[in-house]
Amino acid sequence: MRTRTPHSRRWVLGALLIALALQPLQAKVAACAAPPQPTTEYSPGVSPGAAITLLDAIGIALQHDPTIRRAQQVTFQQKGSLRQSQGVFDLSGVAQPSVNRSTTYLYSGQRKGQEQLRDLRRQIANESDRVADGLQQQLSQGNNLPPDCSSMSSVLNDVVVTTQIGQQSICIEARQRLELQVWQNLAKNFGLTTLGQALDDAMRARTEFIMDLLHGLAFAMREQLRHMGTVPRSDTVTTFSLDLGLSKPFRNGIVFSPAILLTAVNDNFDDKPESQNYGGKGLPDKVTSTIGFELDVPLGQGSGKISVDAPERSARMQLQASLEGEAFAVSSSVQNTELAYWQLVGAQETLALLQRSLDTEQKLLELGDALVKGDQIAPADLAYLKARIASTQGSVAQARQAALQARINLAGAMGLAVQRVDDAPQASDSFPPLPQRETLEAIKLSELADTALANRSDLASTRKLLDSANILAAAARADLRRQIDLTFGAGYQGLHEGGIVTHWGDYWSSDWNALSDFRAGPSAAIMINFSWPFKNNVALGRYAQARSLALSTEVQANDLKRVIGSDTTRLVGSLFRAARVIEQSQAAADLYQQSLDAETEKFKLGESTAVDILLTEDNQLSQLLTLVSARQTFAGLMTQLRFATGSLVSYKIENDAVRLEDLTPVGLDFPRRSAR
Repeated sequence: MRTRTPHSRRWVLGALLIALALQPLQAKVAACAAPPQPTTEYSPGVSPGAAITLLDAIGIALQHDPTIRRAQQVTFQQKGSLRQSQGVFDLSGVAQPSVNRSTTYLYSGQRKGQEQLRDLRRQIANESDRVADGLQQQLSQGNNLPPDCSSMSSVLNDVVVTTQIGQQSICIEARQRLELQVWQNLAKNFGLTTLGQALDDAMRARTEFIMDLLHGLAFAMREQLRHMGTVPRSDTVTTFSLDLGLSKPFRNGIVFSPAILLTAVNDNFDDKPESQNYGGKGLPDKVTSTIGFELDVPLGQGSGKISVDAPERSARMQLQASLEGEAFAVSSSVQNTELAYWQLVGAQETLALLQRSLDTEQKLLELGDALVKGDQIAPADLAYLKARIASTQGSVAQARQAALQARINLAGAMGLAVQRVDDAPQASDSFPPLPQRETLEAIKLSELADTALANRSDLASTRKLLDSANILAAAARADLRRQIDLTFGAGYQGLHEGGIVTHWGDYWSSDWNALSDFRAGPSAAIMINFSWPFKNNVALGRYAQARSLALSTEVQANDLKRVIGSDTTRLVGSLFRAARVIEQSQAAADLYQQSLDAETEKFKLGESTAVDILLTEDNQLSQLLTLVSARQTFAGLMTQLRFATGSLVSYKIENDAVRLEDLTPVGLDFPRRSAR
């Protein structure tokens, strides 16, 4: 005897406790599988507030330039996309335990059946007592013969469908009864008193034994009625299921899925033991098991490596493109920092020239005042000099403001925050020297253009994007086929009956017994699924989009090649012209310096006026400013040319990361790196 409700509640409580206990393990597994986190939040650097070299400025920019940080985050995003596309082919496990408790109210037909079972036992008990009482009355009248089976059938109104209790018959056939009665009469008629008495005693003993059996049957029926209790009003079906499976998608489209399914069922009336003798359904607890696998094989759309792993290969190309884009961001940052640095150098040298000119003019004014006191020149000769000094002071103030703005611009290019104006960096390097004419003439435009196409990281990035788009276009073209899927499954089914599945020990032992039951033999199934869209607009539209993206990216790549070639040609020509301007301005400045020295000596002797000196000094200053501008232009063009040819930064992409190898901010050597 057993009831199920308390144990099932205990079972559910145990399952909940196990789930809670597995939470820390789940957290550890999740932590192990967690992807690397993005880099820390961006914060601008702090300006050093001192003079720095060009290499120092570039180094600081590589650490704090937000453009590089954004490019790095794009790379990290693409790594996540690649990991996501690779995860489609990961081996995944599924564990789905469930407990389902369903209680239903018995409808009238079911309750009537239970009532009939109880009525049957009640009738058997009553009729058995009635027959036993009849036999007792028969014995008291001297009739010791056992009852006739045919008469009992009529007496019990066909309620008793058998004339045996266990192995003991409770009646005899009419022929046997007649034979016994004949033998008894013969014994009396022939005076065989002893024989007759023996026969009579034997029949009486048998009849009394049958009476006892009938009373025992009646007692048993009433005990069953007592044990069965009242008619149940509801029944409960408790189902414990555990679905364990694996799924492994392959890059050719095939998916292999082994699985184990265990289902334990307890079905009984509420608050009743299992046995029918005690009011239950008499259904033993059972556990069914299924061990098998399923193989999904696409034969049309979605089959083959070209189609299935296209997203992964495309994501790989996009990651490579983002890495090249990150390298391009580094090169752009170096270029912007260099240009801002040359601008600051030019502003500082311009300020120095103007300040030197102002100092010279003030010395001339002091010398002129001495000559005026010596009556060697008239005071009116110094009026122009004083006006010139005032004008130069205004130019110096403007140059100082321009230098300050250039310092702030350099800090911005380096990604630095300037808290105070005085904290803005200054330049300690000067312009690079003008290369020898032979070096300039050795530049070959055709080779330089080829070098630019081979080295430029933005072009390499665009090529990778084109490869990615072509991969998706090829996959979309392959998926123009209709969908035809073949599914094959095979496995074994097992069964175990008995035990108490609401008890932990019985549950697991029943599961094992069901899993090890292979009596039923293997089962197999095969299915083919056809999907035939008549116009196939979805696949055609997808292919049109993918092909358009590929063509658009190809146009972008070809246009970038054109721009790179044009920029290279323009920069080389501008570089040559800037070199000639430097040579001419330097020669003119040297001549004006000689003339200024001569005019100064003549002014000291009173043979020349201050106006003559100022005109000569003004011409020299103009040439020196032109020289500074030309050197700044040449340095900027050299930086832009190195950027245009991809020669500013040398790098390698290893282990999905950009590794800087060399940094060459100046120079006219343009090494060609291997194609990527």
